[in-house]
Amino acid sequence: MKIEIKRSARRSLSMELRPDGTLLIRAPLRASTRLIDRFIADHESWVNKRRISHENNPLVGTPSAVFLLGRSYVIHREITTRFRYTLNNEDIVIAGPESQSIEELIIKFYKKEASLYLPDRVAELSEATHFPIESLRITSAKTRWGSCGRQRNIALTWRLMAHHPQVIDYVILHELAHIKHANHGRHFWALLIKWDPAAHQHRKLLKDPQFRIPF
Repeated sequence: MKIEIKRSARRSLSMELRPDGTLLIRAPLRASTRLIDRFIADHESWVNKRRISHENNPLVGTPSAVFLLGRSYVIHREITTRFRYTLNNEDIVIAGPESQSIEELIIKFYKKEASLYLPDRVAELSEATHFPIESLRITSAKTRWGSCGRQRNIALTWRLMAHHPQVIDYVILHELAHIKHANHGRHFWALLIKWDPAAHQHRKLLKDPQFRIPF
């Protein structure tokens, strides 16, 4: 197996098994060869499992990309002691302990992004529509994008983060409209379309299967 070592001003070791079978080790500038060798040996079982899985069928069971705000990013998995991720134009490096699956790390990634994006966007649209809310809760719901309670408490699933911003806005505005209209009658739709003239189009885009997170 080919091993490539990249040194940089970082504090910890990480590894990534690339599609071509190369094991990439990212290491601090002063990390000794002995330390790197021990790091590789400690994670030998993970490397072997990943290599065998890729050789048998590289596309089954392992997500190869994720969508964030409608954009697709190719996944690169690294082994580190703590969860972290970095994004660039086309790729996302998701890192975490060997004991955590890539699916678990992707969920952590989405939850983190949702916590950074959704509260601010809800606040902006709430102010713009003059419909204040009491609270926002981010959920893991699989079949319900959002909800609005009688006390102006809104809930949104982190799974929305795969979709384009305008589709996320549609869901937020949908729930804000429920503050005034609890049903989906004509008055509800009139208000929603006033805020989002492309509401029906965004509703269809929300059902696009390519943005569905399957776990």
